[in-house]
Amino acid sequence: MPTHNNWTKRSLLLALFLLIAVQGQGSLGQDDSTIEVKVGQEFIVTLDANHTTGYQWALAEPLNEKIVKLVSAVYSLPKTKHLGQGGTEIWAFKAVGKGQIIMKLNYARSWERGRPSKKMNYVVQVVD
Repeated sequence: MPTHNNWTKRSLLLALFLLIAVQGQGSLGQDDSTIEVKVGQEFIVTLDANHTTGYQWALAEPLNEKIVKLVSAVYSLPKTKHLGQGGTEIWAFKAVGKGQIIMKLNYARSWERGRPSKKMNYVVQVVD
C-alpha cells in the first residue's frame, strides 16, 4: 500500500506532466482565462495558496460533469522551510464532453461565511 508521501509525489509528477501536455492550451493562472482542450484531454490549473492560514481553494459551483470532471486537487508545499511560506494548489481536470463551462473557484476559510478572499474564473471550451 503506498504511503501518503508516495501518493503526493506521484500526484505532483502527474500534475507536472499535465502542465507540460497542455502548454499553449490557454493561460492557466489568470482570472477569466479561456482554456481550450479536446475531449479526453486532461488539464491543470495551478493556484497560489497558503494552507497555514486556513485558506484553501474550492469550487464555487458544481462542475457540469458531462463536460469537465475533477481528477484531483493537491497542495504542494513550498520549497523553503520558512514558517508560514505559501505553496501551490494543483487542480487536475479531464474534458469528457464537447461544450463550454465557466469554472469558478473561491479562496476562503471553510469555517468563515461571507465573501471569499479571492476568486478565479475560467472559461473552459471543450472541442472535438
